[in-house]
Amino acid sequence: MKTLVIEILETDKKDAKKVKIVGKTQFLLRDALAKSDDSKGKVTLFILDEKNRYKGKFEVGNCTARRYYTFFDLVFRNQLNIVPIIGVDFSMANLTFND
Repeated sequence: MKTLVIEILETDKKDAKKVKIVGKTQFLLRDALAKSDDSKGKVTLFILDEKNRYKGKFEVGNCTARRYYTFFDLVFRNQLNIVPIIGVDFSMANLTFND
């Protein structure tokens, strides 16, 4: 199962390239999806800094996951075969007599 990591970043007002990590948290996507079936439907995550001190909390709610199929999924997983059909028309309707 996928683990999601949320990092809270702070940028310097004078130099936008300087970024400092204020805190981070992580959770399993499976837990968030299971909690979305509850009446509250929220997962509370605690934001911790590098020294594991409490910085705040973050709530994740209304999580859903859907699978999107691409064309290659149909070709490789479902063994979709594509057969090109080429037709050549030799009828007299294609001739022009304008010389």
